[in-house]
Amino acid sequence: MSIMPKSAFADLERALSHAHNKVKARLAREADHPDIMAHIIEYNKANLDVGLTPGEIEANSMAIVVAGSETITTALSGAIYHLLKNPSIKEQVVDDIRSKFASEDQITASAVASMPYFTAILNETLRICPPLPDNLRREVPKGGATICGHMIPEWMTVGVPCWATFYSKINFVSPDTFLPERWLNEKSDSVYEKDKKSSFHPFSAGLHNCMGKPLAWVELRIILARILWNFDVSVPVGRTLPGWTEQKIYWTWEKLPLEVQLERAS
Repeated sequence: MSIMPKSAFADLERALSHAHNKVKARLAREADHPDIMAHIIEYNKANLDVGLTPGEIEANSMAIVVAGSETITTALSGAIYHLLKNPSIKEQVVDDIRSKFASEDQITASAVASMPYFTAILNETLRICPPLPDNLRREVPKGGATICGHMIPEWMTVGVPCWATFYSKINFVSPDTFLPERWLNEKSDSVYEKDKKSSFHPFSAGLHNCMGKPLAWVELRIILARILWNFDVSVPVGRTLPGWTEQKIYWTWEKLPLEVQLERAS
């Protein structure tokens, strides 16, 4: 991970200012349609002593916006990137999607969830292009804790980087290679038998894992499936794909432009 540049802090300040202004404006008006803020306002009215403060509302709003946009952008970019790098995989999943659905309206989250190979591609994308490659942090509780045989003092911040975990040969066979098949074959004689799927937690783990995980899966399935159903995706003539690992990480990815060509499928 690179040291955070000043430009990143400037971007953070702009994002925080944007969240502050949006929350302030929303709290000052009545809702014209149901939204998450309406639930917070209703809760605060019913719980005057323990309701969220404006600062807490801003912090949560910022977290929701970042978690619900940056991560999906990374996952979709990673999926398209690796499909373009692996034409045979792309050809198979495109054929699966276009043979299963006669119209775009049929492409629903539940329908796509029943496609094992498509889901395997998304799982492998989340492994090899984790939207949050850095530590998913936790605070050691009062009294300390023993982690992997080591006593860690209370209140220390600890974490396991997704990048290091998912790219470790201890956890996955051929970790640098995009292999959706690893998520399909559970047979004892499979080459992927020793993959430690229990180490795969792109949405974090435990009580405080990502509450947006179900929504993220809906978005990933519908958006990617509809892109592949509607368009033939390719690398423009004269252009090359950037190396995914050439991108810098500042907790999330500083993504390079991913130039692709979309042609309406015939």
